[in-house]
Amino acid sequence: MEEKISINHKFDLASLAKQLTGLTILQLIYKGLLKSNDPIGKYFPELKPALQKVTVRQLANHTNGIHDFYTLTDKHDSLTNQKILTMLSQLDSTVFTPGTKWGYSNSGYVLLSLLIERVTKTSYQNYCSKNILSPLGMTSYCFAPTTDTVLTGYTSKMEPEKIRPFTSGASGLYASGTDIIAYYKAVSKD
Repeated sequence: MEEKISINHKFDLASLAKQLTGLTILQLIYKGLLKSNDPIGKYFPELKPALQKVTVRQLANHTNGIHDFYTLTDKHDSLTNQKILTMLSQLDSTVFTPGTKWGYSNSGYVLLSLLIERVTKTSYQNYCSKNILSPLGMTSYCFAPTTDTVLTGYTSKMEPEKIRPFTSGASGLYASGTDIIAYYKAVSKD
């Protein structure tokens, strides 16, 4: 017998995790730990010049022109933030001149996650848990990879999607309906 979905089941938030990353970046700017117009080369000296000049703001608003990591490899289920940073460190060009266009980039949010770690000297997960999720009243969330029971979707062949280790910043967050309600109540109040 299949169990019905409830508000307490944990769902893969996928790209909705970007909101958490954005909120965390805004908090760090508010605390004076970074500036929105800082070039990311200040935090990522291993990147080549074309990427170093991208700003924190351009990462956050998808105007950075950085290649989306999905286009750089077909081995998506074995990616980590560090592997993505290594791939990006080999690039010396962007898809377009940063700041001139909009182009959705998961890479930008992986870099923001790594930036949070470099600025706070703690993991993305620890910082977000302590400074964002718990204060907002979110109590059942977990980050990928996880051993928690989480709901998954189905592939185009109607086979259950496999849970796999993934990245943080652009995705990698699971939360219950109760957590999502707590999050939206909090952020809608300023």
